[in-house]
Amino acid sequence: MLVYQGVKQAWDLPAGTRAESFGCLISALQAQWQAISSQFPGVEDIRVIGIDLTKRGIDAKAVAVARRARAADANSDHTDSPIESLASDS
Repeated sequence: MLVYQGVKQAWDLPAGTRAESFGCLISALQAQWQAISSQFPGVEDIRVIGIDLTKRGIDAKAVAVARRARAADANSDHTDSPIESLASDS
């Protein structure tokens, strides 16, 4: 399962080609499985599933950027740990 948030526009594929859209990437990965499936007789089938969050009407890229910014802010708020404070008091 792949989830697309709208960040990347193209993907390099193993055969030296490129998938220019998320849909093409899903199709190429499914085709790759079909090409190698005979090497895995114990696996009945694999289905590549792609979820494109850009189709939801939400700017997934902006949401991801905001989430990273909040995480960075949360990490920067904890730069003075209690142990560091104790060490600097002595």
